[in-house]
Amino acid sequence: MRFPSTASIMRLARRHPTYFCHLIRSKYHFRRRYRWVDANRENDVPVPMPLVYRMNLTWRCNLRCRICMVWGETGWKTGSQAGGDTELDWKIIEKVLSYPHPVDPSYIFNGGEPFLYTRIRELLETCRAGKRFATICTNGLLLDKYEDVLVDNPYVALVVSLDGFEQTNDRLRGPGVYRKVLANIERLRRSRKPPYIGIQFTTQPENVGSMYEFVSEMARRGVDWLLFNFRWFVTDEERKLYASTMTSDFGVLTPSVDSYASTLPLDERTFIEQYKRIDASTWPMQISCLLPTAADVVPFVHSRKIADGEGFCYKQWLRMDILPDGTVTPCVSYPDLGVGDLLEEGLEQVWNSPLYGRFRKRVTKALLPVCRKCGAIQLYNVKRRYL
Repeated sequence: MRFPSTASIMRLARRHPTYFCHLIRSKYHFRRRYRWVDANRENDVPVPMPLVYRMNLTWRCNLRCRICMVWGETGWKTGSQAGGDTELDWKIIEKVLSYPHPVDPSYIFNGGEPFLYTRIRELLETCRAGKRFATICTNGLLLDKYEDVLVDNPYVALVVSLDGFEQTNDRLRGPGVYRKVLANIERLRRSRKPPYIGIQFTTQPENVGSMYEFVSEMARRGVDWLLFNFRWFVTDEERKLYASTMTSDFGVLTPSVDSYASTLPLDERTFIEQYKRIDASTWPMQISCLLPTAADVVPFVHSRKIADGEGFCYKQWLRMDILPDGTVTPCVSYPDLGVGDLLEEGLEQVWNSPLYGRFRKRVTKALLPVCRKCGAIQLYNVKRRYL
């Protein structure tokens, strides 16, 4: 989607000045890292420490959304409680936060539902005290219980999942979810210094026709950002190719990919119409989509090759993904390969482990068969001016 309007940028700077300055600094350091990666990705040199840490604090969740890759109808944990109660050891969080990074990193806290992490209040207080910027990806049901550490806290940004208006959202996420989440957002918005609040809208057949009206409603409610992404899916061919590749190259099985084996019967014409209508309008907040143009939906849905210039995953040189048991994986969406264990090893040791180096070389040569559906290809794209 097109660049945010000047008015929306100024609004962000006025409402969240500390966070706005953080975004500017982050973009500067990301650009420097992109240039470093372009110059060194073929070389056997240590990779500079991450600019972002994504921590999956726990697998526990208070919802069972149909499309969830963890607890959904075909999710990793569905039908099995193995590891479902695991949460990230506080020693690992201390190890990450205390490391003397040359550039202050930012943090993404995920789950499961991150507000079910038993020490989430302490974690947010620690981030605020240390002026560490954290984004929390949440279903929004527990925001009212943590209002004390969310308001007047310029170092936290919320990304709340809503998948359309009440009837559609609650069919996908559960009865009563829409009204409860909106009430929590309104509660935070009424505070003297509310946190940065974004909405993540997962585009799928049930809600594609309501995209424009949903943006209008979220703008009316005063949110700061809205992101359109997509339900994850891979074809049976991609699933089989990924499984054989990971077995032959790394000797691991790939149970995670079974969670995505489906199709996305999206009405492409409706998506394109909605996308263009949104893009042609002026909004008081930023609107983003993981697809740069409306027409990109056609190759995405039909699982064709990655677009020219998008066949490289910069994320592997930018962000460390940490699972609740302390395992570091190159991709939290496909956590089949562990490249280190932060309970036993140091940050730098894992980030530059021989196995992680092998993985980086592999995806430099050619992305894995499932990678074209991954939002990280777009999120960490050197050509993207904004997100």
